[in-house]
Amino acid sequence: MYRGRSPKAGAGLKAFREHLKRFPRRKSSLPFLKTVVEKEHSTAFDCCVYEKIISCLLAVLRRVPSQPCRCGWGTLTSNTVWSPALGTIMVFSNVVIPASITLTIEAGTTVQLSNSISIQVQKRRDHRHRGNSSNIVHLVPMVGNNNWGTINSSGASSHLTVRFAELAHGGISLSSGASGLIEDSYLHDYGSEIVGNSAGLITMRRIHVNNYSETIFNSGTVVLAEDSLFENILIASGDAFEIQMASPLDYPPVHLPARHPEQHRCAGF
Repeated sequence: MYRGRSPKAGAGLKAFREHLKRFPRRKSSLPFLKTVVEKEHSTAFDCCVYEKIISCLLAVLRRVPSQPCRCGWGTLTSNTVWSPALGTIMVFSNVVIPASITLTIEAGTTVQLSNSISIQVQKRRDHRHRGNSSNIVHLVPMVGNNNWGTINSSGASSHLTVRFAELAHGGISLSSGASGLIEDSYLHDYGSEIVGNSAGLITMRRIHVNNYSETIFNSGTVVLAEDSLFENILIASGDAFEIQMASPLDYPPVHLPARHPEQHRCAGF
């Protein structure tokens, strides 16, 4: 363990600062990154880890060198809107939406999320993805095709709205009475793509779920699914659309193509 900076870490920090100078428009948009790499460490710190952090940040910067971005997050402290005017939204830590706050993601916004990062909607809150047919919202991995996590909502007064959005390598999870509306969206390349665990009403219309392991709704979750396509289950034991101890409102409009019978074990149909 090492206290402070090593010459090696100092060299990496110098390279990071020089890289920032080349893109002055972005410098003011990187308070989170600058805080991470320029913070004086008063406790023991592994210089090898420090160097890896700097290398990672440089790689992120070089990936989109000509575009503005906003980086963060953590717990929101006020109603927040992410829009294309802010540039690419780059999320390095879980986004927590407290009971008194709303997060709205406007049409055309691209959000890149790091590995295993989630957007967490707490009780009595509304989280909205407001894309439109010509300008959808994109939630995508920051690093290659790595999974980022889920948008999750919990609590009887919490509601999640997803319209005209793409969720790549991430999913949606609703629990403990939370309700959700998912419309005109494409969810793909994740394990448990949509989960309702003791949730309220989950409404899905005109969605396409592709390359996944399961969608599952249990313990009293009420499901309304219309004009939707669920296809290409990744594992033999997966479930295209599984309902356990739920109260079905509408099944027939759900389209489950018969590609491999063993891949479509759908309770309640």
